[in-house]
Amino acid sequence: MPIYVARQPILDRGENLYGYELLFRSSDENRCPDIDGELATSSLISNAIHYMKLDELVNHKRAFVNMTRELLEREVYMVLPCENTVLELLETVPVDEAVIKAFQQAKDAGYMVALDDVRSLQCPNELLALADIVKVDLMEIDSERSGDIVKKVRDRSDAKLLAEKVETREEFEAALALGYDYFQGFYFNKPEIIKGQRLAGIERSHLALLEEVNKPQLDMDAIEEVIKQDPSLTTNLLRFINSSVMGIRNKITSMKLALNLLGEKTIRKWSYVAVVGCLVKGKPSELLRMCMVRARFCERLAVGEQHDAEQLDLFLLGLGSLLEGIMNQPIADIVRQIDLPSPVVATLTNTNDAPFFYVTALNLAKACECGDWQEVIENTIALKQQQAEVAVAYYDSMNWANQVMSGV
Repeated sequence: MPIYVARQPILDRGENLYGYELLFRSSDENRCPDIDGELATSSLISNAIHYMKLDELVNHKRAFVNMTRELLEREVYMVLPCENTVLELLETVPVDEAVIKAFQQAKDAGYMVALDDVRSLQCPNELLALADIVKVDLMEIDSERSGDIVKKVRDRSDAKLLAEKVETREEFEAALALGYDYFQGFYFNKPEIIKGQRLAGIERSHLALLEEVNKPQLDMDAIEEVIKQDPSLTTNLLRFINSSVMGIRNKITSMKLALNLLGEKTIRKWSYVAVVGCLVKGKPSELLRMCMVRARFCERLAVGEQHDAEQLDLFLLGLGSLLEGIMNQPIADIVRQIDLPSPVVATLTNTNDAPFFYVTALNLAKACECGDWQEVIENTIALKQQQAEVAVAYYDSMNWANQVMSGV
């Protein structure tokens, strides 16, 4: 499913890239669709955060994002990284104490804040004093009024000045002479459409869950909150905790208790299994079963002193090894949206830095799957494993997959 974001560069006085303003687009047509501003910004943030890599989208520079009054007051921007995000408040937004307070809270949280589309500088001194950047719309005012605004800003605050809608070289040089710090407009570049691909079947809650379980220290309350917001995840978790594979006698109905009983390692594994299970909906259940067998088998191969700490990574390797065929998308696009450990990504994308053990373990799983016994022997020897132990591990993995399927 294609998604779109437009970006327009913002340059400094030396014409070096300072950042990009990000703009919502609903198609590859380079124009703003006629939709509510709150919906446009919410969709933009979701696309940039969940389905694209924000840092890459802005070339590791600053991201300028428009804020409506409602989004600012609700602190929706908190999902964006404060260190490289500039929140823009349109001059048309009526300013009162609540808006000034929301502006201050954004500043206190570490965000840069900007006044956008300024044409007259009628905003209260309290709001101007908070602004890091004042964006002046050169298309709507003449050079004299532009100069007046520059003087007022310099007199009343420490904010930097950004000239937007710079159309010609002459306008750029005139703005330079007036003392503007940053510049944006068609003279430098029209908004550029960036097209991404959203994985069919994956929801924001799934991505939020994977983001949580990828943290070094799990926040059980945050994980519980994410799961509660998605009925399918809630159902899957309770089915899994009460399945035969867990061996718990009394029925568990509490989400918090279920998470505590699972423990960190199992929560991480279950989360990926649940998300992959959603991705394969509508496809033969055997695909998910094969993913599960490969995951468990690769994990079993890691048991031992040398690779014991990598069991979860090997589990994720097996689980993700069929995604390219399942989703009918290049694996490089898939791993951009589903965060996986770097050794797993390197193996799935077949890069030169893929660890030998990971590559060989996956090859062994595939060989067992299709009954290529010569490959089984060669890969078993390469991994310094015993053939009898490998056979037992694969058989146990098939049984485990059959059991756990009832819980996903």
